[in-house]
Amino acid sequence: MREEDDSFDLAPKHMAMPMGWENRSGFVCTPRHAACEGVFTVSFPRGSQVLFASLASAPRCEEDTKPALGLLTTRPATTADGVLLEDARRDPDRGPADVFADNPLLSYLAPGRYAEVRDTLAFPFDAGWSS
Repeated sequence: MREEDDSFDLAPKHMAMPMGWENRSGFVCTPRHAACEGVFTVSFPRGSQVLFASLASAPRCEEDTKPALGLLTTRPATTADGVLLEDARRDPDRGPADVFADNPLLSYLAPGRYAEVRDTLAFPFDAGWSS
């Protein structure tokens, strides 16, 4: 979401996930946050970006600024007025095994740990199952 000073409000969420098959995402957020309004982008940080994303989720300073946002390298989004984390790639045109091998998915493991998921297996759905 674009701020009054023309910068973008990045709001890291640790409980974000894909929702269904239609390229939709869900996340946990309080209604007091601006991320609950309008258009926003979704980035999946790499393991090397976890520290900076965590620092960026800290509360704003007394001057209503977040200096840690400067640690995150971004690029313009192509389909929304926003930015994406650089090198956080999700490609719906590639198979999941290839995507995860090249771009490990971060998974939060309670309490206070995370893992990089690089290897996945297809789920053995029965022959009559359909999406």
